[in-house]
Amino acid sequence: MSGHSKWSTIKRKKEKTDNARAKVFTKIGREIAVAVREGGPDPAGNSKLKDVIAKCKAANMPNDTINNAIKKASTSNAVIAIIAIILASFFMILIWRDISKANSYRKQLEDAKNNAESLLRLRENLMLTITHDIKAPIGSILGYIDLLKCEGDTTLHNDYLDNINTSGKHLLKLVNSLLDYHRLEVGKLDLTNSCFSPQKLISESVSSFKPISEKKRLKLLYTHNSQEVTAYSGDAFRIRQIIDNLISNAIKFTDEGEVEIASEVNNDTLYVAIRDTGRGMSAEEQEAAFKEFTRLDNAAGKEGVGLGLSITAKLIALL
Repeated sequence: MSGHSKWSTIKRKKEKTDNARAKVFTKIGREIAVAVREGGPDPAGNSKLKDVIAKCKAANMPNDTINNAIKKASTSNAVIAIIAIILASFFMILIWRDISKANSYRKQLEDAKNNAESLLRLRENLMLTITHDIKAPIGSILGYIDLLKCEGDTTLHNDYLDNINTSGKHLLKLVNSLLDYHRLEVGKLDLTNSCFSPQKLISESVSSFKPISEKKRLKLLYTHNSQEVTAYSGDAFRIRQIIDNLISNAIKFTDEGEVEIASEVNNDTLYVAIRDTGRGMSAEEQEAAFKEFTRLDNAAGKEGVGLGLSITAKLIALL
Protein backbone atom coordinates (compact mmCIF):
# COMPACT_ATOMS: atom_id res chain seq x y z
CA MET A 1 0.00 0.00 0.00
CA SER A 2 1.42 3.31 -1.04
CA GLY A 3 1.87 6.22 1.37
CA HIS A 4 -0.89 8.16 -0.34
CA SER A 5 -3.41 5.34 0.21
CA LYS A 6 -2.44 5.06 3.86
CA TRP A 7 -2.91 8.77 4.33
CA SER A 8 -6.36 8.65 2.68
CA THR A 9 -7.41 5.78 4.91
CA ILE A 10 -6.23 7.58 8.04
CA LYS A 11 -8.02 10.74 6.90
CA ARG A 12 -11.29 8.90 6.33
CA LYS A 13 -11.06 7.23 9.74
CA LYS A 14 -10.35 10.59 11.38
CA GLU A 15 -13.31 12.21 9.59
CA LYS A 16 -15.52 9.31 10.63
CA THR A 17 -14.33 9.63 14.23
CA ASP A 18 -14.84 13.41 14.19
CA ASN A 19 -18.34 13.02 12.76
CA ALA A 20 -19.24 10.46 15.39
CA ARG A 21 -17.79 12.68 18.08
CA ALA A 22 -19.68 15.70 16.73
CA LYS A 23 -22.94 13.73 16.83
CA VAL A 24 -22.22 12.74 20.42
CA PHE A 25 -21.40 16.34 21.34
CA THR A 26 -24.57 17.58 19.61
CA LYS A 27 -26.68 15.05 21.45
CA ILE A 28 -25.04 15.91 24.75
CA GLY A 29 -25.45 19.61 23.96
CA ARG A 30 -29.18 19.09 23.57
CA GLU A 31 -29.25 17.23 26.87
CA ILE A 32 -27.40 20.16 28.47
CA ALA A 33 -29.97 22.58 27.05
CA VAL A 34 -32.83 20.46 28.42
CA ALA A 35 -31.16 20.15 31.81
CA VAL A 36 -30.48 23.88 32.02
CA ARG A 37 -34.06 24.69 31.00
CA GLU A 38 -35.50 22.37 33.65
CA GLY A 39 -33.16 23.08 36.56
CA GLY A 40 -31.01 26.11 35.84
CA PRO A 41 -27.33 26.55 34.85
CA ASP A 42 -25.84 25.76 38.27
CA PRO A 43 -24.73 22.11 38.50
CA ALA A 44 -24.75 22.27 42.31
CA GLY A 45 -28.50 22.71 42.35
CA ASN A 46 -29.27 20.75 39.20
CA SER A 47 -28.64 17.04 39.53
CA LYS A 48 -29.67 16.34 35.94
CA LEU A 49 -27.15 18.88 34.60
CA LYS A 50 -24.54 17.38 36.88
CA ASP A 51 -25.13 13.92 35.35
CA VAL A 52 -24.96 15.35 31.83
CA ILE A 53 -21.64 17.07 32.62
CA ALA A 54 -20.30 13.78 33.91
CA LYS A 55 -21.36 12.15 30.64
CA CYS A 56 -19.61 14.95 28.73
CA LYS A 57 -16.38 14.36 30.58
CA ALA A 58 -16.68 10.64 29.96
CA ALA A 59 -16.94 11.43 26.26
CA ASN A 60 -13.78 13.57 26.54
CA MET A 61 -15.67 16.79 25.82
CA PRO A 62 -13.46 19.78 26.65
CA ASN A 63 -14.47 21.94 29.59
CA ASP A 64 -14.66 25.03 27.35
CA THR A 65 -17.13 23.24 25.12
CA ILE A 66 -19.21 22.19 28.15
CA ASN A 67 -19.20 25.74 29.57
CA ASN A 68 -20.06 27.22 26.18
CA ALA A 69 -22.94 24.75 25.82
CA ILE A 70 -24.28 25.68 29.27
CA LYS A 71 -23.89 29.40 28.50
CA LYS A 72 -25.59 29.00 25.13
CA ALA A 73 -28.45 27.05 26.71
CA SER A 74 -28.88 29.73 29.41
CA THR A 75 -28.91 32.49 26.79
CA SER A 76 -31.45 30.60 24.66
CA ASN A 77 -33.64 30.04 27.69
CA ALA A 78 -33.44 33.74 28.61
CA VAL A 79 -34.37 34.78 25.07
CA ILE A 80 -37.28 32.32 25.05
CA ALA A 81 -38.45 33.64 28.43
CA ILE A 82 -38.29 37.25 27.21
CA ILE A 83 -40.19 36.39 24.03
CA ALA A 84 -42.77 34.52 26.13
CA ILE A 85 -43.19 37.55 28.43
CA ILE A 86 -43.56 39.88 25.43
CA LEU A 87 -46.13 37.58 23.83
CA ALA A 88 -47.98 37.18 27.13
CA SER A 89 -48.02 40.97 27.58
CA PHE A 90 -49.23 41.45 24.01
CA PHE A 91 -52.06 38.98 24.49
CA MET A 92 -52.92 40.52 27.86
CA ILE A 93 -53.20 43.92 26.15
CA LEU A 94 -55.44 42.41 23.47
CA ILE A 95 -57.59 40.71 26.12
CA TRP A 96 -57.77 43.93 28.19
CA ARG A 97 -58.75 45.91 25.10
CA ASP A 98 -61.46 43.39 24.23
CA ILE A 99 -62.74 43.48 27.82
CA SER A 100 -62.72 47.31 27.75
CA LYS A 101 -64.63 47.31 24.47
CA ALA A 102 -67.11 44.80 25.87
CA ASN A 103 -67.61 46.93 29.00
CA SER A 104 -68.02 50.05 26.84
CA TYR A 105 -70.59 48.33 24.62
CA ARG A 106 -72.40 47.01 27.69
CA LYS A 107 -72.49 50.49 29.22
CA GLN A 108 -73.80 51.96 25.95
CA LEU A 109 -76.49 49.30 25.84
CA GLU A 110 -77.42 49.97 29.46
CA ASP A 111 -77.55 53.73 28.78
CA ALA A 112 -79.68 53.14 25.69
CA LYS A 113 -81.97 50.87 27.71
CA ASN A 114 -82.27 53.46 30.49
CA ASN A 115 -82.99 56.21 27.96
CA ALA A 116 -85.62 54.06 26.29
CA GLU A 117 -87.25 53.29 29.65
CA SER A 118 -87.13 56.99 30.58
CA LEU A 119 -88.77 57.93 27.28
CA LEU A 120 -91.45 55.30 27.84
CA ARG A 121 -92.15 56.69 31.31
CA LEU A 122 -92.32 60.23 29.95
CA ARG A 123 -94.64 59.08 27.19
CA GLU A 124 -96.87 57.34 29.71
CA ASN A 125 -96.96 60.45 31.91
CA LEU A 126 -97.66 62.58 28.85
CA MET A 127 -100.59 60.42 27.78
CA LEU A 128 -102.02 60.37 31.30
CA THR A 129 -101.63 64.13 31.61
CA ILE A 130 -103.18 64.87 28.23
CA THR A 131 -106.06 62.47 28.88
CA HIS A 132 -106.87 64.01 32.25
CA ASP A 133 -106.25 67.70 31.56
CA ILE A 134 -107.92 67.85 28.15
CA LYS A 135 -110.89 65.73 29.17
CA ALA A 136 -111.94 68.07 32.00
CA PRO A 137 -112.19 71.37 30.03
CA ILE A 138 -113.72 69.64 27.00
CA GLY A 139 -116.38 68.13 29.26
CA SER A 140 -116.96 71.56 30.78
CA ILE A 141 -117.32 73.20 27.35
CA LEU A 142 -119.77 70.57 26.12
CA GLY A 143 -121.78 70.78 29.34
CA TYR A 144 -122.15 74.56 29.15
CA ILE A 145 -123.11 74.35 25.47
CA ASP A 146 -125.93 71.96 26.42
CA LEU A 147 -127.03 74.36 29.17
CA LEU A 148 -127.02 77.26 26.71
CA LYS A 149 -129.39 75.31 24.48
CA CYS A 150 -131.81 74.73 27.33
CA GLU A 151 -131.51 77.96 29.34
CA GLY A 152 -133.30 81.15 28.38
CA ASP A 153 -131.81 83.48 31.01
CA THR A 154 -129.40 85.92 29.33
CA THR A 155 -127.44 86.47 32.56
CA LEU A 156 -126.77 82.75 32.86
CA HIS A 157 -125.81 82.71 29.18
CA ASN A 158 -123.04 85.19 29.93
CA ASP A 159 -121.83 83.12 32.90
CA TYR A 160 -121.78 80.00 30.75
CA LEU A 161 -119.91 81.82 27.98
CA ASP A 162 -117.34 83.07 30.50
CA ASN A 163 -116.79 79.51 31.73
CA ILE A 164 -116.51 78.26 28.14
CA ASN A 165 -113.97 81.00 27.45
CA THR A 166 -111.95 80.03 30.56
CA SER A 167 -111.97 76.33 29.60
CA GLY A 168 -110.95 77.19 26.02
CA LYS A 169 -108.02 79.31 27.26
CA HIS A 170 -106.98 76.46 29.53
CA LEU A 171 -107.00 74.06 26.57
CA LEU A 172 -105.01 76.51 24.44
CA LYS A 173 -102.44 76.97 27.21
CA LEU A 174 -102.10 73.19 27.59
CA VAL A 175 -101.62 72.64 23.85
CA ASN A 176 -99.08 75.49 23.64
CA SER A 177 -97.15 74.04 26.57
CA LEU A 178 -97.04 70.61 24.93
CA LEU A 179 -95.90 72.12 21.63
CA ASP A 180 -93.19 74.19 23.33
CA TYR A 181 -92.00 71.15 25.27
CA HIS A 182 -91.79 69.10 22.07
CA ARG A 183 -89.90 71.83 20.19
CA LEU A 184 -87.44 72.26 23.05
CA GLU A 185 -86.85 68.51 23.27
CA VAL A 186 -86.05 68.18 19.55
CA GLY A 187 -84.12 71.46 19.43
CA LYS A 188 -86.47 73.14 16.95
CA LEU A 189 -87.58 76.12 19.01
CA ASP A 190 -86.26 79.20 17.22
CA LEU A 191 -85.66 82.53 18.94
CA THR A 192 -86.83 85.80 17.38
CA ASN A 193 -84.89 88.83 18.61
CA SER A 194 -86.47 92.28 18.75
CA CYS A 195 -86.00 95.53 20.65
CA PHE A 196 -87.93 95.76 23.91
CA SER A 197 -87.93 97.47 27.28
CA PRO A 198 -87.45 94.95 30.12
CA GLN A 199 -89.20 97.21 32.62
CA LYS A 200 -92.22 97.70 30.35
CA LEU A 201 -92.38 94.00 29.45
CA ILE A 202 -92.35 92.83 33.09
CA SER A 203 -94.76 95.59 34.13
CA GLU A 204 -97.25 94.43 31.48
CA SER A 205 -96.86 90.83 32.65
CA VAL A 206 -97.49 91.85 36.28
CA SER A 207 -100.54 93.88 35.26
CA SER A 208 -102.05 90.90 33.45
CA PHE A 209 -102.05 88.97 36.75
CA LYS A 210 -103.70 91.73 38.78
CA PRO A 211 -107.25 90.32 38.42
CA ILE A 212 -106.13 86.87 39.61
CA SER A 213 -104.18 88.25 42.57
CA GLU A 214 -107.07 90.54 43.56
CA LYS A 215 -109.46 87.62 43.39
CA LYS A 216 -107.21 85.76 45.87
CA ARG A 217 -106.72 88.98 47.90
CA LEU A 218 -102.99 88.94 47.34
CA LYS A 219 -100.75 91.97 47.04
CA LEU A 220 -98.87 91.94 43.72
CA LEU A 221 -95.83 94.24 43.88
CA TYR A 222 -93.25 95.12 41.25
CA THR A 223 -90.04 97.15 41.55
CA HIS A 224 -87.31 97.93 39.03
CA ASN A 225 -83.97 99.29 40.16
CA SER A 226 -83.64 101.80 37.31
CA GLN A 227 -85.98 104.52 36.10
CA GLU A 228 -84.32 104.63 32.69
CA VAL A 229 -86.34 103.18 29.85
CA THR A 230 -83.69 101.48 27.74
CA ALA A 231 -84.31 99.17 24.80
CA TYR A 232 -82.53 95.85 24.61
CA SER A 233 -82.41 93.12 21.98
CA GLY A 234 -83.80 89.67 22.73
CA ASP A 235 -86.75 87.35 22.27
CA ALA A 236 -89.35 89.40 24.12
CA PHE A 237 -92.06 86.76 23.61
CA ARG A 238 -90.05 83.99 25.28
CA ILE A 239 -88.85 86.28 28.08
CA ARG A 240 -92.48 87.25 28.72
CA GLN A 241 -93.37 83.55 28.70
CA ILE A 242 -90.74 82.86 31.38
CA ILE A 243 -91.94 85.77 33.56
CA ASP A 244 -95.58 84.71 33.14
CA ASN A 245 -94.80 81.12 34.17
CA LEU A 246 -92.95 82.21 37.30
CA ILE A 247 -95.56 84.78 38.40
CA SER A 248 -98.39 82.33 37.67
CA ASN A 249 -96.74 79.68 39.83
CA ALA A 250 -96.12 82.15 42.66
CA ILE A 251 -99.77 83.28 42.71
CA LYS A 252 -101.09 79.73 42.28
CA PHE A 253 -99.28 78.43 45.39
CA THR A 254 -99.75 81.51 47.59
CA ASP A 255 -103.00 81.54 49.57
CA GLU A 256 -102.44 84.75 51.52
CA GLY A 257 -99.95 87.57 51.75
CA GLU A 258 -98.12 88.92 48.74
CA VAL A 259 -96.11 88.18 45.63
CA GLU A 260 -93.23 90.54 44.94
CA ILE A 261 -91.36 90.81 41.64
CA ALA A 262 -88.04 92.69 41.39
CA SER A 263 -85.94 93.20 38.28
CA GLU A 264 -82.74 94.89 37.19
CA VAL A 265 -80.44 94.98 34.19
CA ASN A 266 -76.74 94.64 34.91
CA ASN A 267 -74.07 94.29 32.22
CA ASP A 268 -76.74 93.64 29.58
CA THR A 269 -78.15 90.78 31.64
CA LEU A 270 -81.72 90.82 32.92
CA TYR A 271 -82.14 89.61 36.50
CA VAL A 272 -85.62 88.82 37.85
CA ALA A 273 -86.41 87.76 41.43
CA ILE A 274 -89.86 86.60 42.55
CA ARG A 275 -90.71 86.22 46.22
CA ASP A 276 -93.99 85.01 47.66
CA THR A 277 -95.43 84.18 51.06
CA GLY A 278 -96.43 80.65 50.12
CA ARG A 279 -95.48 77.61 52.14
CA GLY A 280 -92.13 77.21 50.35
CA MET A 281 -90.41 74.06 49.13
CA SER A 282 -87.81 71.67 50.49
CA ALA A 283 -84.50 71.12 48.65
CA GLU A 284 -85.84 67.86 47.20
CA GLU A 285 -89.02 69.56 46.00
CA GLN A 286 -87.02 72.39 44.42
CA GLU A 287 -85.01 69.86 42.42
CA ALA A 288 -88.08 67.85 41.39
CA ALA A 289 -90.12 70.93 40.43
CA PHE A 290 -88.11 71.45 37.23
CA LYS A 291 -88.59 67.90 35.94
CA GLU A 292 -91.08 67.15 33.18
CA PHE A 293 -94.62 66.15 34.19
CA THR A 294 -93.77 66.45 37.87
CA ARG A 295 -96.40 67.71 40.27
CA LEU A 296 -95.59 68.16 43.93
CA ASP A 297 -97.84 67.05 46.79
CA ASN A 298 -99.09 70.58 47.42
CA ALA A 299 -100.17 70.87 43.75
CA ALA A 300 -103.19 68.64 44.28
CA GLY A 301 -106.31 70.42 43.06
CA LYS A 302 -104.28 73.06 41.20
CA GLU A 303 -104.50 73.31 37.42
CA GLY A 304 -101.40 72.49 35.38
CA VAL A 305 -99.62 69.57 33.78
CA GLY A 306 -96.21 69.81 35.41
CA LEU A 307 -94.53 71.39 32.37
CA GLY A 308 -94.37 75.10 33.24
CA LEU A 309 -91.14 75.14 35.25
CA SER A 310 -89.51 72.53 33.00
CA ILE A 311 -90.20 74.69 29.95
CA THR A 312 -89.04 77.78 31.86
CA ALA A 313 -85.70 76.15 32.72
CA LYS A 314 -85.17 75.02 29.12
CA LEU A 315 -86.07 78.47 27.76
CA ILE A 316 -83.60 80.17 30.14
CA ALA A 317 -80.86 77.76 29.01
CA LEU A 318 -81.78 78.44 25.36
CA LEU A 319 -81.68 82.21 25.82
